[in-house]
Amino acid sequence: MRLRIDAREDPRTLGLLRIGLGICLFGDIASLLPHAAYLYGDAGIAPAALVCGEPLRWLSLMCQLPGEGWSLAILGLGSVAALLLTVGLWTRVSKWICFAVLLAVVLRNMAPIAGQQVFGNFLFLLCLSRCGAAYSIDNLRRCRRLRAAGRLDDGDEAHATYRPIAAWPRWLMILQLTLAYGVAGWVKTGQSYVDGTSFFNLLSEGRWSRVPMWGVLRLFGDNLMRLATWTAWWFERLFPLVTLGLLLRRFAPGLPRWLLWPTSRWIWAPLSLVFTGCLVVLANLGWFVPATAVATVVLFRGEEVGRVVERLRRRSFTPGVSAPALAGWPRWLRAALVVFVGWHGGAMIINALSFERTRLEVPKALRRATHTYGRVTNTYQFWRMFAPNAPGFRYRLDIDVIDRDGGVHPSRDDRSVVDARRAPYVLIDRREKVHRKILGKEPLWRERHAAYLCRTWRGADGRAPAEIVFRRRSGPTPSPWDLATIPAGEEEAWIRRAARAHELLRYPCDPEEPGGSDR
Repeated sequence: MRLRIDAREDPRTLGLLRIGLGICLFGDIASLLPHAAYLYGDAGIAPAALVCGEPLRWLSLMCQLPGEGWSLAILGLGSVAALLLTVGLWTRVSKWICFAVLLAVVLRNMAPIAGQQVFGNFLFLLCLSRCGAAYSIDNLRRCRRLRAAGRLDDGDEAHATYRPIAAWPRWLMILQLTLAYGVAGWVKTGQSYVDGTSFFNLLSEGRWSRVPMWGVLRLFGDNLMRLATWTAWWFERLFPLVTLGLLLRRFAPGLPRWLLWPTSRWIWAPLSLVFTGCLVVLANLGWFVPATAVATVVLFRGEEVGRVVERLRRRSFTPGVSAPALAGWPRWLRAALVVFVGWHGGAMIINALSFERTRLEVPKALRRATHTYGRVTNTYQFWRMFAPNAPGFRYRLDIDVIDRDGGVHPSRDDRSVVDARRAPYVLIDRREKVHRKILGKEPLWRERHAAYLCRTWRGADGRAPAEIVFRRRSGPTPSPWDLATIPAGEEEAWIRRAARAHELLRYPCDPEEPGGSDR
């Protein structure tokens, strides 16, 4: 096939990816519904009048149709479209609705965003493919019509069960998966990865853990936690070997097997599932983690996926149609497709590698063009989570509302969102993501959240508050050596004793205009 731009292949790989990505996308969009007023309402932390005038924000449906009611309707539409995408009903329409809703969410308010780049990058390429040609209600209905007419024939391309689809979207998805893992691994350069304590720190932080992890940390001990850290770290760094292996098998088929063995998909795909599976079980980082696990399927051809699926269903394998390159394409169309695929792949690489630690020299005009393209197509690249170091400190946000008489009223902060939640932590709370933005280095989100409280909080006498006070509680998490000296069950008390409070912001509310200034 020699990577011909008009090459075609079995559709079952992208059909299975569509199902998994649709399930994860539904969970991600649905998790925003309880917070629509806070995140997207006119009285929320990002009023449309304040943010929708910024560049490219007009592309968001939530800026075109502002307000809490419209935001709920758009999120509800996205949830329904994600379910339709999952089952493969009206796929040609539902996939683009999912794309439009996800783009609207990302452009409207970045505060609750948690790994949406995984959805955006793979969803855009799914939209450009015929992902409904396998494992879908659409294809099932088509096959029933052909069978009723006596025309279903797996030897005939036009009337086969699984009609071949273009191969280039899957190639770009393989590149995308390689960038996601490879960049994420090589930007982790901090001491916590070198000495192997990052996984221990992540689980002891407590913000993302499904259940309290102190028993697990004591059970597995320091050495196994270090081994887990180094294994995950070097798995991410070396994952690009699988793409190198695919290229070598394509262009150098005569190489000895022992040389290609370290690049085998059958090694790296199970490692990817183990890596993401451990994260899903132990921590609630967001729906993007299982979505990344699902994306591993792009390493395999449709026939390989079909054999596994049919074996699980205990059915005989339905072979795909031999899919020669599509004949009859005019030269200009081939050339245009080559340019687009090259541009999209180049934009992914430039956007993924253009940050301070890579020192990648890119002309400013090209950098702006690729950045704008990434935002418009929702394929921006950000793979620097827990880099360069995993968190070694525990940070919590305390927000107090001071009324006109000097009374102190705790607001909804990490004391109620994180510290008071019950195990197991199953459904992600997007307010927790906003709180981490407030705790960050940019004061913007503190001021917007304070203005939101000024607009919406009312005391028993109906008056607006006098001021809003933000504090950050921070302290070290116990190291493996500290944990050995702390009695079981006393870990949280040890952290509270070591924590210190620091005032971040004292925001006065205007008595004449309760909303104050959004600055």
